[in-house]
Amino acid sequence: MKNAGDGMSYAIVRYLWLVCILLLGGCTLLPSEQRGQALEVEFEQVLPAGWEALGRWQPVNLDGDEDEENLLFFRFDSGQVGALIDDAQPAPNMNQPYRLLPRYFDDDDGLGQGIIAPPGTPADAIALYSVNGESPQPELVIRGGSTHLTIVWWKGEANGYGVTQLYAPGGFGGVEWEAWQRSPSPIQSVVGFYPLEDYRARSYLCRTVLYTRRADLPGIVFSALPQGLHFCDGEIPARLFAPEGVVLAYLLWPRAAEGGLDLLLTPGTTLPQLDAESAYTRLAMERIEDIAAYTTVPMRYEQMPSAQDQQGQGSAIAPTTPVCVEFAEQANPTIRRWVVFTLRYQPPDGAQRLPDRWTVSGALAEPAPLETPPPGYCAAILARNAP
Repeated sequence: MKNAGDGMSYAIVRYLWLVCILLLGGCTLLPSEQRGQALEVEFEQVLPAGWEALGRWQPVNLDGDEDEENLLFFRFDSGQVGALIDDAQPAPNMNQPYRLLPRYFDDDDGLGQGIIAPPGTPADAIALYSVNGESPQPELVIRGGSTHLTIVWWKGEANGYGVTQLYAPGGFGGVEWEAWQRSPSPIQSVVGFYPLEDYRARSYLCRTVLYTRRADLPGIVFSALPQGLHFCDGEIPARLFAPEGVVLAYLLWPRAAEGGLDLLLTPGTTLPQLDAESAYTRLAMERIEDIAAYTTVPMRYEQMPSAQDQQGQGSAIAPTTPVCVEFAEQANPTIRRWVVFTLRYQPPDGAQRLPDRWTVSGALAEPAPLETPPPGYCAAILARNAP
């Protein structure tokens, strides 16, 4: 049985314990705008006026010592995103931090656009990953939306942090990003997509570049090798509207795949025939350097053939249109050839729920010019043969 003194002591202890909790946790009772003031002071120590912190400090460690560094994303100028690393704990009176991007000075000339992400990029689209390099040296990989890929590593006390950036306005492929995010590893190669911004944007076409990490150079350096034209998401659409898209799909379609190609060919045209006319077997050593088509066909809508015409019950003749493709050998891009494909119009097919479309009916090799033509020679070929 407890005596009265024990009860009194217990009450005093409980009281003192509650007082301690309130004192230690008192800051959590402040309004939310006041709770953030401590961090605002910290940010002001490292960010100039007009630059705003994006998120909070993130612990990183690239220099191999026992102390963690701290990375901070921020917005500057018109909303571009930059990043800095500070070696000290985030607290007032910080030392001058390392600004990763933007920066004025760099001896590697690999900074890409010089920003982590463009204006308008939401905070949740900027992701930071720590990976172990093969040197072995740790690396940071920063994905700035889908267009900016930045890699950071430690170059030593004398040189600070190295930065390499790849920029592709159409995004990056060649990496299974969802799987990579679950288990990040050094990026050895990646494909950048660069959208065409003229009339060929209707087919969602991109120039592609393969970036491969160089093992023979210090630091992190990527070589760039053009891969020719492809669809911007790396996938061949099942349905194509514009003539240039139809021809590109015919050229890229895997010959071992079942189905799909038949919708790209004019009825009566066989795949072996078309492959022979276009010298398709050479494509394994080539890239598709350029493609050109007419933006429209000079016919009025009422002149267009109908499904009845296709079945021999009408008098309208299906129009044709050319598409020119320039091929370049991968090993020696100065060796080029040109092929003009003929496409035939197909009216809508209600039975198969197919829209009106173009199909490939033939191909003809264009004689090579006596002198090396300038880029865009396909457009000159079409202009010469314009109706």
